[in-house]
Amino acid sequence: MRDAARGPARSRLDDLAVHVSEVGRKIHHAVVGGRPRIVEELGLSRAIEITAVWFTTDGRLDLSFKKKGTEPDSLPAALESNLYRVAQEALTNALKHALGARKIDIVLEFNCRSVSLTIADDGVGLSTEPQPQGEFGSLGIGLRGMQQRMNSIGGTLQIGPRFGKGTIVTAVAPLKPEPQQGAPP
Repeated sequence: MRDAARGPARSRLDDLAVHVSEVGRKIHHAVVGGRPRIVEELGLSRAIEITAVWFTTDGRLDLSFKKKGTEPDSLPAALESNLYRVAQEALTNALKHALGARKIDIVLEFNCRSVSLTIADDGVGLSTEPQPQGEFGSLGIGLRGMQQRMNSIGGTLQIGPRFGKGTIVTAVAPLKPEPQQGAPP
């Protein structure tokens, strides 16, 4: 439309394009940088459980949520936010891509050094074709975002086939950031 427009219409469409671009940047910042309100209000484990219940309310998938270990009274905000966003993306991916899935299993496990989040479905699973361009390079932006989130908190992310059938996503993060090499303890 903008290419075909002339005069004031062209100018208005240019202004709209700039406005839409700015809104997109603000939304991206809010999604990437903001701490989810549900996590602030309920804590990490309850926020993930409630979100998973919401994702499965249509009855298409059965949900199993288990929390193991004792959740610390206080977790770093970045850890909570990033693990919650990883859970959201993994659940979204399961709904969109786990063909034939009937169940999602979620385990959130706390120990004295780390927290791990495992989300597994029983769908058809990942392609067995080799993935070029690095570990997540050829996959969607959501998987790259999950990897970046875990890297930002010193954690790890593994995505692979579930034993038997389906896909499993495992995110592990230290409860306390590891000291940088060469830095004093």
